[in-house]
Amino acid sequence: AYDIVGDLEQEFICSICTDPFIDPVSHSCLNTFCRGCVKQVTTCPLCRGSIDTLQSAPKALQNMLDRLKINCVACGEETIRGEFINHQKICLETNGGSLKEEPEAKDTGDVTSIELDPTIDRQAFVSILEFLYSGLPVLQSNNLEEVLRVAHLFDCQELVTIVKNIQNGEEDLNPSIGTWLNDTTGERMKKNFLNKSKYCDVAFKLDNNSIVYGHRAVLATRCHVMNRMLNGSYNEKTILEPIHITDTSAKCFLALLEYLYSDHAPIENSDGIGILKLAHRFGVSRLVTLCELYVSKSVEVSIERGILKSAMNVIGLLLDAQKHNANQLADFCLHFISQNYEPMSKRSEWNLLTGRNLEFIEKHRWPPLSYLQQIGEYEKMVAGTEHSDKCRI
Repeated sequence: AYDIVGDLEQEFICSICTDPFIDPVSHSCLNTFCRGCVKQVTTCPLCRGSIDTLQSAPKALQNMLDRLKINCVACGEETIRGEFINHQKICLETNGGSLKEEPEAKDTGDVTSIELDPTIDRQAFVSILEFLYSGLPVLQSNNLEEVLRVAHLFDCQELVTIVKNIQNGEEDLNPSIGTWLNDTTGERMKKNFLNKSKYCDVAFKLDNNSIVYGHRAVLATRCHVMNRMLNGSYNEKTILEPIHITDTSAKCFLALLEYLYSDHAPIENSDGIGILKLAHRFGVSRLVTLCELYVSKSVEVSIERGILKSAMNVIGLLLDAQKHNANQLADFCLHFISQNYEPMSKRSEWNLLTGRNLEFIEKHRWPPLSYLQQIGEYEKMVAGTEHSDKCRI
């Protein structure tokens, strides 16, 4: 925010909000208002005529508004209004990303209330919030100009691009922007908040007595089990009263949280089964699927020097997968064991196969038992022929 330096001439003030014009437009009566202000009324406040066609104010007026001297509220430095957005970026970097609180912000305890400028349209601001939360807001065609104006005010350049794409009939480009934004936001969430005490409002204590910090809003939104925990019996828990998480390692629990914060998890070269078990326990089905993929790949890598010599226990893996509803991994293991029946049947863990698992593998074994029987019969026939008398002519 900024303060105007000196007295302001009346010709620069909107008669609706009594503040300097923001994105000025002219009515057919030649009176000028902020675009956001005049859109909130049905008749012109001065001539009482209907609000029909609005035109952008003369360029000369906009140039004079841009040259108004202002003081930055955050740092006190004087600049001109047209350069404020660029100044604000520098100010944020100089002050370590932390500006002084706006004078209209009121701390009411758990919630900080900030009063917005009345020229900011409510629906446009909701679109800004939807953009910040989801990366790709659903925009109404009749409000695009106002969203564009407010997006400029809040320096949401990607949202500006999204709106312009819609206006130019190129909205098919927007989903890729949303995907990129979500990935970028995930990386920032991981860097700034994963296991960081900044803004944290809940903590977890693991079996090794280590403490992991969390943020209720993120965890409850991303994980329905966490949501029930944090809004149920653990509702009153704070960082001074950690929630005890048992039967998992700190590395696996941090991997789960990393997925919840960033949508990515360090499964490769990690304890994939441990993460899979925890993901199933907390109902994070997509993370279970990712673990299934990486674990199945690790099986293929582990048998490069032979199945009998491999340290990978595929049968134990099958039983774990079935226990934790990792159906794709279980199907992979059943197929692998069936297709490699001979070497797998010689491993020490073969006796763990029982019931339906053993029935499936015996039914789908390769090579099939019928093939082996035919081979045996053929070998017997050949052996008998070798010992018989030679054919006589």
